[in-house]
Amino acid sequence: MDTVFSRILVPTDFSPASERAWRLAQRMAGACGADLVLLHVLDADDLLRSLEPEERRAEAWTRHAAGELGIAPGPRDAEVRQSAQDWAEGLLERWAAEARGAGVPVKAELRAGRARREIVAAVKETGADLVVLSTQGRGGVDRFIGDFLPSEQGAGFFS
Repeated sequence: MDTVFSRILVPTDFSPASERAWRLAQRMAGACGADLVLLHVLDADDLLRSLEPEERRAEAWTRHAAGELGIAPGPRDAEVRQSAQDWAEGLLERWAAEARGAGVPVKAELRAGRARREIVAAVKETGADLVVLSTQGRGGVDRFIGDFLPSEQGAGFFS
């Protein structure tokens, strides 16, 4: 018997809304026998926004200067990225373990880049036929779907 969905991609930012989407995706996967792909994207701009305004300006200027001079980012940049990566990996694994404990196959994936681009790439690379993502009502899903052509990939979106 064919399943309705075989692979469900769930992008998350670990917000309460994303957690609700994750729980819904787990129920859907369990009901139709689908595999889950839990995805988080580390975005450098998001990391910058988490800094205090003075730190943000200094970090942005440092990044700009480093890019202009063609030099590698400094140790602070690497430290912030590693800390964010460790945090995200820990949460991804905790969320994935919960689904595995309920008998739902799940792969946790961490990427770096722009969330919209990485989500579209993940749909293509994983063969996801459904994407379950949360929205805070700011039009993010509509803007995202505008960049994605479901007819080409055969994936549906549910938010």
